[in-house]
Amino acid sequence: MDWKSYGFHLPKPNSFLPDNTDVLQSADEVSEVAKEPRLLQANSTHELWFKQDDQHFTPRGSIYLNLKLSNEGASVKDVVAAAILDACIAEVFYEEFEPARHAGMQFKVDLSVSRLAVRVTGFSNKLPALLNALLARIQTFEVQPHIYDIVMTQVKQGFENAKYAQPIHQLGGERKQQLNKVPFWSTQSMQAVVDTLTIDLVQQQIKHIFAATYFKMLVVGNFIEADAKQAAEKVHQMLDTDSQPSYAHVPGRMVDIQPGHYIYMTQSDDPNKVNNAVLVTFYCGPTTSNKHGIVMMLLSQMLYDQFFDQLRTKEQLGY
Repeated sequence: MDWKSYGFHLPKPNSFLPDNTDVLQSADEVSEVAKEPRLLQANSTHELWFKQDDQHFTPRGSIYLNLKLSNEGASVKDVVAAAILDACIAEVFYEEFEPARHAGMQFKVDLSVSRLAVRVTGFSNKLPALLNALLARIQTFEVQPHIYDIVMTQVKQGFENAKYAQPIHQLGGERKQQLNKVPFWSTQSMQAVVDTLTIDLVQQQIKHIFAATYFKMLVVGNFIEADAKQAAEKVHQMLDTDSQPSYAHVPGRMVDIQPGHYIYMTQSDDPNKVNNAVLVTFYCGPTTSNKHGIVMMLLSQMLYDQFFDQLRTKEQLGY
C-alpha cells in the first residue's frame, strides 16, 4: 500500500528550529547587571534599544517591534477596518505559523489604526527570522472572503453583546475611556459604520501599514549589539521607511481634568437591566516619576482590602 496515494505526507522541515543554542555571555563576564536597555540607534526613521541577557544566561530572547502609523484624519471607519484586519490576520497566522510554536517560539501581532506591534519570543537563534517572516507575510496578506465573513460575524456579535454587559463592566472599560481619552469612539459609533465596510476597504489597511512610518525596536536576551543592529536594518529595508512629519502621527491624549467635580450619567441600552454601577475617579496628577507610580500602586493595594471589606462584606452592596 502506497500511503502517499492517500494524501499523507511527512511534515515539511521546520525552519524555525534553532540550529545554535550557544549562550553568548557567561556569568563570569558580567561585572555589573544592567538596570535598563541602552539606546543604540535614534534617527528620523527608527529607534533601537538593546539589553543583553546578563542574569539568566539561557539561549532565549525577545524582540519587540512597534510601528507608528500615520493616523492623521483617521475616522471611526478606519478604526473598525483596522480591528477587522487584525482579527483576519490572527485567524490566518494561528495556523500558518504553527511550526514556530512547535519550535518553542511565541508571537503576537497587534494592529490598530495608529500602530502595528509585533512581539516574538523564544530561542534567540531564529527570532529575527520569525520577525521577518511575520512582516513579509503581512506585506503580502490578502483578506480571504470566507475569513472576512467569519470575522465580520464575530465583530457584529461583539458589538451587540456589549449592550448587555453588566454595568460595572461597562464602567470599567468603555465608559472610563469616554471620560478620559481623546479621541474616543464608542461601541455605538463603531457599530453604526460596520455595515458600510467592504473587504476592499479592509484590504487597503495593508498599504497604510507599509506607507511612511516610524518604528521602535527593543532587542532583549541572548544577542550581541551586532545582532540587534542587523535586525533593525532588516526591518528598515522591508518597510522602506521615510522620515515622517510630526503632524502625521496624532498621539492619544488624556483629558485635562481641572479642579472640581464632574458627574456623567448614561442609560443602559438594555431595557431589562436592573443593576446599576457607579465609578468614582480621583485624579492625583500626572505620574512624573517611577517613585510616584509605585506610591500610587501601593496606595491602591492598601485601600482595596478596606473597600472590599466595607462595601462587600459588611454592607453587602456588591462589588
